[in-house]
Amino acid sequence: MFKYMIKRIMSLIPVVIIISIMLFSLVKMMPGDPVIGMINPAIKDPVQYQRAYDEAAERIGHNKPLPEQYVRWVKNTLSGDLGISTSKNKPVKEVIATPLKNTVFLNIISTTIAFVISIIVGIKSAVNRGGKFDKFWQVFSLVGMSMPTLLISILLIYFFAIKLSIFPTGGMPLAGTTGIAYVGQWFRYAALPIITLTIGSFASTIRYVRNAMIEVLNSDYIRTARAKGLSGKVIVYSHAFRNALIPVVTVLAGSIAGIFGGAAITEQIFSWNGIGNVLIQGVGSRDLMLVLAMNMFYAILSLVSNIVMDIGYAMVDPRVKLD
Repeated sequence: MFKYMIKRIMSLIPVVIIISIMLFSLVKMMPGDPVIGMINPAIKDPVQYQRAYDEAAERIGHNKPLPEQYVRWVKNTLSGDLGISTSKNKPVKEVIATPLKNTVFLNIISTTIAFVISIIVGIKSAVNRGGKFDKFWQVFSLVGMSMPTLLISILLIYFFAIKLSIFPTGGMPLAGTTGIAYVGQWFRYAALPIITLTIGSFASTIRYVRNAMIEVLNSDYIRTARAKGLSGKVIVYSHAFRNALIPVVTVLAGSIAGIFGGAAITEQIFSWNGIGNVLIQGVGSRDLMLVLAMNMFYAILSLVSNIVMDIGYAMVDPRVKLD
């Protein structure tokens, strides 16, 4: 497996280079001038304004030829310097550090809850195929998949924040709060975004688990296990469950990028200081280094998730060999 991972990582190098060139070119084609956002708007004198503009352009290398800008960006990125955010006028790492933590927190919890519920409900639905339990969750999954995130968010805000006043309509924990009070506030503000993301995730994953389990339960080796007199629990959890996980691994690996990628719509609706929100603001203010760093991060994350998916296949399916 170690040799396979090294081989896959080496094969990613040319892909990453091509992606970086494409992203750099696309970001540079964005309309507007990123340097303007770095200049103090109080400067009115044309000479002072031009001097400030030249200094800002020199600082971020905007006045250099594009090939030189690309090489400089790659060197800085490899050394851990993601550049200067022109909209915030400070290092990109500082801009995205806190929002990235908030997004990871939000998505890890929602993804974990969604997959636990999906596995439990999916298995029970497959075992009781055609029953009331199965029919209820089939309808629920269809409704959940068809409802846009915006509508789910609005409904949750209306019932739980406005009508029942259980949770706030949005925002982040109050600054200065510490200890248990801070943890309590954090989960109180995060509750509705987590529920929104969980519903959207497990509504579709339930169907993956259910359909995979039904297919496995109809296999010949399961019929043989039943003929040998094995109990239903042993058949489901010791024989069928592992093979039913194979298609689910694809969904789980695909969600890795989503854990870090954020949910821009959800974060904006609930005023959650997450990475998706930052990316939208960066595009709107033409913050090139911020947009470039985040999109490059997402691209690499997607490539890594494919490797994780292959390894996951090998772990749950002994027929898959990593060469």
